[in-house]
Amino acid sequence: MPSFEKFSFLVVAYNAVAHISSCIDSIMREMPEGDAGEILLLDNGDGSTQDLVRGKYPQVTIIPPIGNIGYGAGNNLLAQHATGDLLVIINPDAQLESGALAALGQASQQLPDTAAFAAWFKTPTGQSAPENNILRPGVLSSFALAIGLGRAMRRLTSYGGGRRAISAASGACFAIRREWFEKLGGFDTRFFLYFEETDFFRRLAEQGGKLVRIPGFTIVHDAGAGHSHSIARRQANLRGYMTYCRKHFGPVRAFLCGLAIWLFALRTAVIRHGFRDIGEIMPRNWWQGWTRENDPRG
Repeated sequence: MPSFEKFSFLVVAYNAVAHISSCIDSIMREMPEGDAGEILLLDNGDGSTQDLVRGKYPQVTIIPPIGNIGYGAGNNLLAQHATGDLLVIINPDAQLESGALAALGQASQQLPDTAAFAAWFKTPTGQSAPENNILRPGVLSSFALAIGLGRAMRRLTSYGGGRRAISAASGACFAIRREWFEKLGGFDTRFFLYFEETDFFRRLAEQGGKLVRIPGFTIVHDAGAGHSHSIARRQANLRGYMTYCRKHFGPVRAFLCGLAIWLFALRTAVIRHGFRDIGEIMPRNWWQGWTRENDPRG
């Protein structure tokens, strides 16, 4: 039965000093003895994360940053330097629970024809996390979000627990065989942040790759590291959403999805901020999807 020889953990960080130690500590605690794995880090932020890691974890391989190139492009760069057969992509605000890596290793050997392995997520309080139920972009799901039925929609489309094949998973932590990552060409770098994994798993399925959730591969995820509702993240989320819609849908479906998500953005902005300065709060430059030219940060 085919098996992997080595784990490669890929960590793309952005000003993650508050979380990176917990993430790396959990990986090192779970890593088998010997040359069974490696951790690679790319700091897309101000350099503080890599400075901490360099001083505290000399065994971590730090890839020199080249500016904030985005999440997908950052993982593509790390994968080029990785030497493992099984790539484990993990956010710096995620931690492996005890036994997670053993469960992943066992599943990779028991399921040699499976291309990728999705984690089971918990919140820091131990509850099942929203990341376990991915709401894929579409006209119906977009309007469900617009009118405040996103959670109900997620429950209706829930994958449930147990080991099972699924169509999409959170990019906060998943594993994929190197040959499949290379076959897909990694992440599509037109996605700067958000929805790159949704696109990735759609392309995986289109090429015949199977994604299986492994319940014992359990992750505690402090989602968003406290910035999940910031205006910058909301704009990045909408850019990623529209990039996905324009890539995979025709013009009519893409327009309808965009209209619904604009209404969603308006509703959430009013709820959180009221009508004051609504023009400044509403996302801008996102309708065409992500391009570096419309990045307000340059």
